[in-house]
Amino acid sequence: MILKSVQIKEFKCINDSTEFKIDEKVTCLVGKNESGKTAILQAVCKLNAVDPAYAKLDELEYPRFGHSEFKEESRQATTWPIETQWELTSGDRAALEQVIGKQATNITVVHVSKNYANQLRWEFPLNEQAVVDHILACHKLDESELPLASGVGTVPELKKRLGAITTKSPSITS
Repeated sequence: MILKSVQIKEFKCINDSTEFKIDEKVTCLVGKNESGKTAILQAVCKLNAVDPAYAKLDELEYPRFGHSEFKEESRQATTWPIETQWELTSGDRAALEQVIGKQATNITVVHVSKNYANQLRWEFPLNEQAVVDHILACHKLDESELPLASGVGTVPELKKRLGAITTKSPSITS
């Protein structure tokens, strides 16, 4: 995936960076001292830091001017300071197609966000029923398992239903 744009809101000294594009070759952050250039880079790093110690968003990184209200209202799960857009390469789509089927060809851009509760949110267009159908077609179920998958429309629902299947070891005859 290739990072295409970033927007940082309510993080350290940044109230709202507005969305800015990332160029393929050169992107330059320009500003006065203490204007938030390093904070932008730190926020982007928190999406998928090499060192897990740097990945966690801390409530103390919320801007000081509103920190009291932020903490009192417990807005960690509803405040998304990091919002990015990523473009999938043809290799990404090919790998994804192995997992979810032809629906992968429709996905060109993925929106990835992170909140102060350290939850990642991935958003992209997807026909989940087509994904379920692909999964069922790739994993041949026997006749006793087919009724469990009947009428399933979402991947979590399919996982839940098929999780009820216990594998039976073949009986050994002497």
